[in-house]
Amino acid sequence: MPQLTIRSALTGFLLGGVLSATNLYIGAKTGWSLGVGITSVILAFALFKIMSRIGLAREFTILENNAMQSIATAAGYMTAPLVSSLTAYMLVNSQNGLLPWWKMMTWSISLSILGVLFAFPMKRRLHQR
Repeated sequence: MPQLTIRSALTGFLLGGVLSATNLYIGAKTGWSLGVGITSVILAFALFKIMSRIGLAREFTILENNAMQSIATAAGYMTAPLVSSLTAYMLVNSQNGLLPWWKMMTWSISLSILGVLFAFPMKRRLHQR
């Protein structure tokens, strides 16, 4: 059974992008992030079920749906720490108002780079065991 196919990767990429945008919006408004794993699975399953009934594509296999969920979840959840930390900072310093856009952008880029720099050595270390 196919697992990581082009269509599962593209579907995960697209759904992850849409769901990360919703997470950014909701996170900026409330400081909370949403779970995107179940949402992406249901949306992809429904999309390919409809497309298979019309005759445009065959149905997703279970393994393709699993691979797609991993991709969409990775993209959808990456915004959570960025948004929630900024929201917490702005709540603590509420007398100063909102942060300027360039400070938010600098914080987000710095945190993203730090996350990547820690993820690779951690992955290597965990796979050695």
